[in-house]
Amino acid sequence: MEKNPVRKNYTLGLLALVVLGLILAMWAGSKTSTRKAEPIPTASESVNLQPCPARHSAAGSRVLASGHSAAEQGRLGRLGRLWAAFQAAQNLTDPMEQQTAWNRCMEGITPEMAAALLASLKPEDLKSDAAMRLFDHWATANPADAVAWSQGLADPESRQSFLNLAAMRWAVTDLKEAAAWVCSLPEGDSRTEIMAAVGSEAVRSDPLVALGLGTELPEGTAQTNIILRAAAEWSSTDRDSAMEWAKQIEDKDLRQQVTGQIVVASAEQDPVGAATIALQQMSPGEEQDRSVVSIVQRWVQTDPVGASAWVSGFPEGTLGRDAMENLINLWAQRDLVASGNWLLTLRMGESRNVGIRAYASVLKWTDAEQAERWASSVTDGL
Repeated sequence: MEKNPVRKNYTLGLLALVVLGLILAMWAGSKTSTRKAEPIPTASESVNLQPCPARHSAAGSRVLASGHSAAEQGRLGRLGRLWAAFQAAQNLTDPMEQQTAWNRCMEGITPEMAAALLASLKPEDLKSDAAMRLFDHWATANPADAVAWSQGLADPESRQSFLNLAAMRWAVTDLKEAAAWVCSLPEGDSRTEIMAAVGSEAVRSDPLVALGLGTELPEGTAQTNIILRAAAEWSSTDRDSAMEWAKQIEDKDLRQQVTGQIVVASAEQDPVGAATIALQQMSPGEEQDRSVVSIVQRWVQTDPVGASAWVSGFPEGTLGRDAMENLINLWAQRDLVASGNWLLTLRMGESRNVGIRAYASVLKWTDAEQAERWASSVTDGL
């Protein structure tokens, strides 16, 4: 007997509804599971260090954005732990333990990682020694971007500290670019500080650039220091050119100081020439006295006979006394016999007495009795 077609169709329809319900339930479960899956937190989120994009420069924002790319997620996962380690190192009181901890923290940190960590720090964290170490690591490798990021900082103290350091590192890798940048800054205390930092670094590598920066600085200690150091460095390789430049300085006191630096710096290579310039082109006074004494101190190390002949021609006075005292102090320590015999050839007078006193003060350490006899002769012939 054939089954009822209506019941058959009803049964099939019911089965179809059951299957459709199961499919919909499975689909809904998969969506619920997806919604509940937790994303992998970034280093900033894991230690509650929220970046502040408003204070970042364009360069800093680029570094931060690239640091959070998918390819960098694994490496950035260490940043939170790294900063905690830096803070722990900073809290150590023993200097050796602290240095060891600093070194351990810096192991394996690339400049890019240092930049990303700096960009995530709070403003107060940027004032720490740890932040400065990280910044130095970044600025040494990429000073231009470090400078750009620093310019975007809101805190003036942090901004200035970072800019000074980055500018110095930039001067090491590309002095001309660093000098051009600092000269383009607006007038003000910030520019003066940065220019002084770059100028100080330039002294060793290119004294002419340093002199150019020095002349751009406002009058004061920073300007004088850079000019004097740069002139001394220049004169060690080209004293004549340095002297020609010094002659153009309008300020008399500064010109005197620069000339003194030039002659002293060149005294080891050419003591005779340095001595001649000191006596002929420097005005009498404390600066000339200091320069002459410094020349004597260098000259006696290589040619005590030549130095003594020069000193013996000085007229009586402060300059002659100071030169004689320094000559004998150094010469006697090297050769008691030669320096003593030379003193005996001098005519009676103030310079000879100064030399004898200086000689006796050295001799007393090896022969106190003989030193007393020398000292007793200072009044002879007066």
